[in-house]
Amino acid sequence: MGVGTSKGNVFIRTCKQLPEYSLSLTHSIGKLNTLKIEVNCSLANIGDLQKEKTAGQKHSALLLIADRSSNVIIYSNKIL
Repeated sequence: MGVGTSKGNVFIRTCKQLPEYSLSLTHSIGKLNTLKIEVNCSLANIGDLQKEKTAGQKHSALLLIADRSSNVIIYSNKIL
């Protein structure tokens, strides 16, 4: 009885090749008690993505910034 490779192994290998994001935040207090927040988002495994092509040309991500205490979305933007 010939049994091929498990579908689980293929699934795990494919999941490891999905896009990984690196996110960094910086903040500073400005004039009149305003807060400036800078968010930098980049692909951490871009070399793997170019080699394996697991994320297509139309791949994108959505950045959401929300206030957890009042359940309000403050900022939303499609990136990449």
